[in-house]
Amino acid sequence: MGEAPERYAEQTPLNRERLLEAVALPQVTLAYQFGNSPGAGFSAAFLGLSTTLTHCLQRGIGFRLGRIHRAVGFAPRRGWCDFFAPFCGEVDAPFIDRLNRSQFPFQRRFPLSRMATRLWLRSTTRPRVRYFMFDDPVRLPAPPSGETEFAHRDFWQLRQEIAPLIWVFNAQTRQEVAAVHKGLGLPRDYVALHIRRGDKNTEFPYVKVERYAQYVRERIAVPGTLLVATDDFRILREVEARLAGWTVRSAAEPESAGYRHGDFVRLPAAEKRRRNVLLLAEVEAMRGASHFFGSRTTNVAWLVNLLRKGEGVTWVDDERGAGAA
Repeated sequence: MGEAPERYAEQTPLNRERLLEAVALPQVTLAYQFGNSPGAGFSAAFLGLSTTLTHCLQRGIGFRLGRIHRAVGFAPRRGWCDFFAPFCGEVDAPFIDRLNRSQFPFQRRFPLSRMATRLWLRSTTRPRVRYFMFDDPVRLPAPPSGETEFAHRDFWQLRQEIAPLIWVFNAQTRQEVAAVHKGLGLPRDYVALHIRRGDKNTEFPYVKVERYAQYVRERIAVPGTLLVATDDFRILREVEARLAGWTVRSAAEPESAGYRHGDFVRLPAAEKRRRNVLLLAEVEAMRGASHFFGSRTTNVAWLVNLLRKGEGVTWVDDERGAGAA
């Protein structure tokens, strides 16, 4: 975008108050559905939202959340507000929770369906919205009023600033996450790793436990407390065997045998919430670790990396080491 104008040369750190104002003021807005896609899990949805929000902020486009009428994704009822404090307004329209998708249904068979849906949603959504999830955020135009104060900010650094500002639990979630975290019995200083099983092997091969153990042994000289976040309880025994001397802590439940998204979205709302709270508590614990080991193949690891701003992160898939959001 070229060099930053003089008035933006000194970048003021972004805070939540400035963020809320920046997404609320523009008249041109984008609507985003959080937690209601049958194909996206929690971490993928948060990563997608933070990416789109960053593009909107740089282009001076307002941001709104679309109302959910019937939950069909990982969210139990309302989407964002099931777990987090609101950071923007909400919009509504008939079928918005079915039509406002990043992967637009029937696009290949019916090329004009996207155009028709856009016209429908623009005419029925209230308050009015111009852009939706099926609009590529990279191609959204800059506002006619000119560049925003965020236009010349590095995209990835800005996204790292935004993520913790919206990662703010509502009162109920905060209490539930705190209870899980207390039950882990973690000391002040501990190491964390995330091991994914379940349906992950439909996308990538599983990363072997020995791969994690190798990196932990190489990077951490003295064994201590190790938080293992995993969707498969059976992994814990292998971790303990390969990392003798470490005290292993985990929120994994004995009956857990791998996360499968297709099964998860069909759970009753109360059970979806309970399991999501466990995930949020694990993410918070991994975020607070002195060092984190994760795989680039998992969205959970990328989420933790984003919230940590890439600090103290080791990717076990390659030799690059330091995290990059």
